[in-house]
Amino acid sequence: MVMRGLAGVAVACAAASLAGAALWHTAAVHSLLATPGVLALENSEYTLFQCRELQLRAEVPRGAKVYIAAGPALEVQRAAEFMSGWALLVVDEARAEYVVEPGPSGHGCDGGVGFVVEAR
Repeated sequence: MVMRGLAGVAVACAAASLAGAALWHTAAVHSLLATPGVLALENSEYTLFQCRELQLRAEVPRGAKVYIAAGPALEVQRAAEFMSGWALLVVDEARAEYVVEPGPSGHGCDGGVGFVVEAR
């Protein structure tokens, strides 16, 4: 009976230690990620993300058929995300009313980088 009691105490102590370590780790990670520099970077990236989405939506009418041309994978993915729910994405360029291509737009949100939109 004593052994069962000691085993229960050992399990309880181990659980309490793990819970304490988890709380400490969470607080430490949060303090690293919540620095002014990290928050400013996140804010600037979000602002750029919003600007690029608004640029596309200003140039492509709602409900238009859009083909997204080849380019860097991340930029193609972002264009698809921006256009989803706004326009109809098509896989055949011949069916598209607009072609969106990642690249220097001339009026981009960050030094001219954005999307080139071509009406068909």
